[in-house]
Amino acid sequence: MEKYVVEKEFTYKQLKCVVVIGPTAYRCGYIGVGKSHPLYGKRCGDYLDIKKADIGDREVSGVLPLLFAFLDDDERAKIELYFNVHGGITYANGGENSKYPIKSDLWWFGFDCAHAGDVRDYKTVKELFSEKETLKRIEKLEQIDKMHPIESDSIRSVEYVAEECKKLADQLMEFL
Repeated sequence: MEKYVVEKEFTYKQLKCVVVIGPTAYRCGYIGVGKSHPLYGKRCGDYLDIKKADIGDREVSGVLPLLFAFLDDDERAKIELYFNVHGGITYANGGENSKYPIKSDLWWFGFDCAHAGDVRDYKTVKELFSEKETLKRIEKLEQIDKMHPIESDSIRSVEYVAEECKKLADQLMEFL
């Protein structure tokens, strides 16, 4: 089964950014940091040396990180709470010989566009993916989605995800 296609790869403020689309027809964005970055090796649920009380009016992503922060007795903020990007940070992984989202030794922080308000990009996936099994699954998903359309939802384009990557890169640069 085909895993994903890299649609855009670029450098922004010295950080590697990657936009991918997978066979579920949703896009994801990733920003890679090098070994010298203070957050290299940190996971989504790791704590920062920043107190929740010091976040103040900073906008955060999503209801779930806020709910979990409220339920968490630790006064420090977790990575998944601190960063404001579409749907919140949902991926933190990488390191030596990492192959996802691209081959590198970077540590990747990522987000996905598979949340409420997001729509699958069937047209692009049908153009990019050729494996029969993938296309069959896409047709089934498309049939299900057509039965329950939500008109206000939208496809998150390559350009949209790239801009969100830049937004997250700006926030990651604050730690240098």
